[in-house]
Amino acid sequence: VVYFATGNLTPSPTDVGQRFELAFPAADMWMAIAAGLGAIGLQRGARWGRPMAIAAGSAMFYLALMDITFDLENGVYFLVRGQVIVEMIINATCVIGSLYLLYELIVRAPRT
Repeated sequence: VVYFATGNLTPSPTDVGQRFELAFPAADMWMAIAAGLGAIGLQRGARWGRPMAIAAGSAMFYLALMDITFDLENGVYFLVRGQVIVEMIINATCVIGSLYLLYELIVRAPRT
């Protein structure tokens, strides 16, 4: 959302970073839809809520790893730009948040 709102989140010094970001709207949309449906389903106690939330957590983890891999392979984390800090915060938040969500839904959630 931040990238498409500002058009300038990717700290890559070339247009490769922008092309990378433009490759993911469908995957990002799936993650957002799964998260929304998961939240609604969990709140309502629907049987489909937990699987949708797990799908959202898994999609977030996958997308975070894709982003981190791109950043490592292209030296993004070594650039001296304020945007790199934002990128690192987003990456860390997505990895930690998705793993926590998956842990809560798979390991700690009561079986029904």
